This record gives sequence, C-alpha cells and structure tokens, in this order.
Amino acid sequence: MKRIIILLVLCIVLTGCHAVDENDYSTTIYYVPHPDDETLSMGPSILHNVELNKEVVVVLLSKGRASKAIGSVNKKLEKEDLPPITLEEFGEARVAEFTKAVAALGVEKENVYIYDIEDGDFSAEEVAPIIQDFEKQYPEALHNVMSYNDPHDDHSSTGKALRELMDAREVRYGLYHIPVQRHKKMLYKGSYAVPSSLIDDYKVALEAYGKWEPEEGSYSIGQSSVRKYFDRAIDVMESRWHQ
Repeated sequence: MKRIIILLVLCIVLTGCHAVDENDYSTTIYYVPHPDDETLSMGPSILHNVELNKEVVVVLLSKGRASKAIGSVNKKLEKEDLPPITLEEFGEARVAEFTKAVAALGVEKENVYIYDIEDGDFSAEEVAPIIQDFEKQYPEALHNVMSYNDPHDDHSSTGKALRELMDAREVRYGLYHIPVQRHKKMLYKGSYAVPSSLIDDYKVALEAYGKWEPEEGSYSIGQSSVRKYFDRAIDVMESRWHQ
C-alpha cells in the first residue's frame, strides 16, 4: 500500500499530472482536430459538462480539407447534374456541419472558435500556443484533447502538445480522449456517457453530419467519410479518456 502511495506522489511531483475532480474547474475546453471529432469522440463528454453547467469552450483546429470525402461528394453531385464543389467550399461545408453539431450539443456560439491549421500532418508545436492562449484566458480550465496514442497524426499532435505543457506545469488539468473507433483497442481510465436527458441532442449533433441538401450547402460530408464511426457513436454514446 505504501508503495502505491509513493508512486502516485512521484507521478504528481515528477510529471505534473493531477487527478481531475469536477469541483476543480468551472470551464472545460475541447480542442478538435477536424470537424466531427467533437461529436464522435468528445460529444458525450461535452454533454456531460453541459449538464453540470460548466462553461464549455470548443476550439476547431482545422477545416478538414485533407479529407478524401470531397471525391465522393463530387461524384454524388455529378449524378444529380450539379456542379462540383471546390476544396475551399468543401472546407467551409465541413465547418458548417461542425457549427450545427456544436450548437446541438449546447455550446454557446460565443464559446466556439475556429482555426485553420493545414490538416493532414499538423504538429504539436502548432497546437501548443493555442492551448497556452486559452489557459491564459481561462486559468485552471480543464483542457480536452485527443490521445497522444491516437494512430491519426493530427489527433495525436493535440495530445502531445497538452502532455508537454502539463509536464512543464504550464497547464494543470487535462484529459486525453480515445477515438470512438478505437474504444476496444486502447486503454482508458474513465468515461462519460451521454446524459439520459440529452440523448436527443446528441442524435441531432450526429445528424448534422448526415444531411444531403446541396442547395443549402449541406453535403453529408462527415457520414460520407466515416459512416461506421457514426454507427459506433450512436451504439455506445460514450466518451472514453485517459490522463
């Protein structure tokens, strides 16, 4: 027993890690690599904090233009005798899906921030200054990123950035989220289920990525890209994370 206590103390002293208690923070910030990550992997966690009346901030890091889904979208448009969309229009359409989804999750419009890091291979060095800026704006906030063990480089870059800042004691509280498609393959410490009173809100957020209304600028990009991830999300309705 003494050995366990000593190891826990060493973890805190040497690495700056801190157990997160929901009484420790009033603001929780989510750093989203691409549109749909906030709903698929972080959505239940966001709703958990919404139900707790925490101030929820969502930061979209990229517009997701590197997605290959533009090809399937333009093929579908061609079949309907409609003109193809450009890469820029594709990125803006992805942001529009994201905006509708976070609204459904209950995030206030003024707490949504959109960056335009070039996705596909962005680095921890690009993410770290953004986290530092929000830590200054919201001291002692809980910062949420994707796991540094995530096989997707853009995702893991967010985790690596936060881990470095926590090791340097520039940030105190953080959680690393497991991608929904990797729930059965990655270790996790805790989880948040969608609150029963907010299940319909979660379904609306997921549906924001499935609307095909070209005349309105909606191209079902999220679900065209990773349909099986959406099926998985609706089955589990849970965010898993580690520290």
